[in-house]
Amino acid sequence: MIRKIYTLAFVAAMLAVPIEPASAADDAGDKVVARVDGVDITGSDFRLAETDIGPELINVPEDRRRVEILDYLIMNRLLANAAVKEKLDTSSDFKLRLKYYRGRALQDAFIEKKINAAISEEAAKKIYDQQVGSVKPQEEVHARHILVKEEEEAKKLIKELANGKDFAELAKKESKGPSAAQGGDLGYIPKGRTFKEFEETAFALKVGEISEPVKTKAGWHVIKIEDRRTRPIPTFDVVKERLLASLRQRKAQEVIGGLHQKAKIEVLDEDLKKLRKQATRGSFSGQ
Repeated sequence: MIRKIYTLAFVAAMLAVPIEPASAADDAGDKVVARVDGVDITGSDFRLAETDIGPELINVPEDRRRVEILDYLIMNRLLANAAVKEKLDTSSDFKLRLKYYRGRALQDAFIEKKINAAISEEAAKKIYDQQVGSVKPQEEVHARHILVKEEEEAKKLIKELANGKDFAELAKKESKGPSAAQGGDLGYIPKGRTFKEFEETAFALKVGEISEPVKTKAGWHVIKIEDRRTRPIPTFDVVKERLLASLRQRKAQEVIGGLHQKAKIEVLDEDLKKLRKQATRGSFSGQ
């Protein structure tokens, strides 16, 4: 977190040239929340910083969060003032950074206006009603299993369980499946997510019941059911942000695709041109 804030503060310090008089913010109707060596920190500055570093402080209590953001802005102004005194604002490195981050800021402004603002909660609700709201509740079983190679091994394990052995401990010791370390715990399983033979047996068992050996392509299973439930359909409020994010991504692809089609894009570096062509074709090694 400290490293993140320090890095952001350094970049902001390179870009924030404090040349406005202290009264400028008041004239613009923007509330001044603090002042460092005569340079204003405004409510707008606070909101921008909150957008910038707020996600890093999501688990911090609200009052403390506001103090952290203010301290970040104070550090920003201190570093910016120091940078100007060192005449870093006239350096070629600063000008390159300024050009790059100006482009970033314009990109963000365009995205906010043309993409984010174009997506409404009503559109997300429509998608929810079409794709989620019409889905029927699913029955699920919370299963454990022990996977072995031979049927005789499975029968032997069932005898040990009948004699009082703990299922989870036996799974950790004997199971050849990837869930062995978790005591064979597979979590909640809906229908259609596993081998047909496994599913038919698991859903036929009662809670606490242990199966006879079950053969699948993976080997022989001994199954125990820990719980059964009907998985509730998530409410709109639960999935709203994911739906909005999906709609924004779709809109972004549409807008950026349109810009690509209209633009004349030239890659002049031959190595980059070759790599870009390979990436477009998906011909990198391992793809």
